[in-house]
Amino acid sequence: MSIELGVKTIKVTIENLGPFEWAEVEIRPLTVFIGRNSTGKSFLAQLLWSLMIASPDPDRLSDAINRLGGVELANKILDDVESGRNPEENLKQLIKLYIEAFPEAIASGICKTLQEVFLCDYRELIRVGSEKASILIEGPYASLEIVLSRDNVQAHYRRALMGFIDRLKVDVPRPGRLRVFYNNKTILDATVLSTKDLLIEHMITLLAFYVANSFRFFLTELFSSLLPDSRAGISRTLLRPYLPDLVRENLSRSDKYFIDLYHRLAEDIQKYLVDLDLIRPLLEELGCWPEVIFEGGIYPSLYVKMWTDKCLPFRLSPSGVREALIAALELASERRPYVIIEEPEAHLHPRAQRILARVIARVVNELGKTVILTTHSDYLLYSIENLIMLSKSHDKAKELGIDESEILDPDEVAVYLVKPEGKKATIERLEVTSDGIPEEEFTKVAEELSEERARILA
Repeated sequence: MSIELGVKTIKVTIENLGPFEWAEVEIRPLTVFIGRNSTGKSFLAQLLWSLMIASPDPDRLSDAINRLGGVELANKILDDVESGRNPEENLKQLIKLYIEAFPEAIASGICKTLQEVFLCDYRELIRVGSEKASILIEGPYASLEIVLSRDNVQAHYRRALMGFIDRLKVDVPRPGRLRVFYNNKTILDATVLSTKDLLIEHMITLLAFYVANSFRFFLTELFSSLLPDSRAGISRTLLRPYLPDLVRENLSRSDKYFIDLYHRLAEDIQKYLVDLDLIRPLLEELGCWPEVIFEGGIYPSLYVKMWTDKCLPFRLSPSGVREALIAALELASERRPYVIIEEPEAHLHPRAQRILARVIARVVNELGKTVILTTHSDYLLYSIENLIMLSKSHDKAKELGIDESEILDPDEVAVYLVKPEGKKATIERLEVTSDGIPEEEFTKVAEELSEERARILA
């Protein structure tokens, strides 16, 4: 499916949600959240992922379409297509019904996703003392507001993608075959076999195209990944060959996703869909190399060949490898263009963190991915800052042995400081320029340690 991406940024604003009274986040190709523990960084990361993967509730969507007269329209379209007639007007009217029904269906889908990700009733996410919370997603061409109250979850458009339906063109090249074009690009080319086929498959394809154009990587379900915190522990305990069904059923959506991602990445490596050369410097620093072995001759499993030539199942590899390798492989995979990583520096030596920053820059610049990070590491942040500062001195980068693909454009980077203020969390966007990132949190700690050392020596 081709997506018209438009501008590169998208904005999410929340009110009275989690620890936040109000927070606004504009997503850039590289977006970084910093701050102390327990201030809300992981909450933001998991919330953003929840909004990315949420999909419309199919039952709610079907009920709304039936209520709005969609079945009758679909029957007319099917009759036209089978007879070789062009059903353009009726099809445009039907996709209009799907667009109108989308907020009701996505509200139910978001409610379910939040509960699966956070493992609690969505009402528990409403800030203490508030009766309702809201989430506003502002895409390039549309905006959608989700309101969470004690009674239900509702959604409505603040702004819809104007002109979408007018730009659709429909063609029936032969009886039974339907083609739909958007701005002269084919977005649907399929055989229509039944009314059910049209309503459940083909119209959902057109609705997904509308949503992707309206909200980019939000509400699109398939394009994003979350690498949760404590990957080393998750790998050791949850990647066992036979995980009891009862254990899996009670896992959060992010933990289940991590297990599935492990298997998908093994397949991606086997199909040469992971650019291992891109992450080679990090793998060399870790002293490992990924191998795919077919256990039982059927299922690909990820193994790690260590610098000692010992080949280990991934779940039994060293903690630093378990923490970093899946994240590195996902960054280098061609599959999912939007990656969220909680604390990518965990278990990594400072030099490995420096190399990781350069890998992230290459992923943003060469693969065009959007990468969202939470971090406590001054090493990682300062490494990213150095790559930003080199944007005004490419000759200096060459002198330092840093490739052009590792230089970060300050306009492509957003850094947010999350901090407590009374009984609420606040978020402050730090101005990122070619002079770097003006953060003080890590600097204050470094100064305090330096002063303490001076007093000790005195």
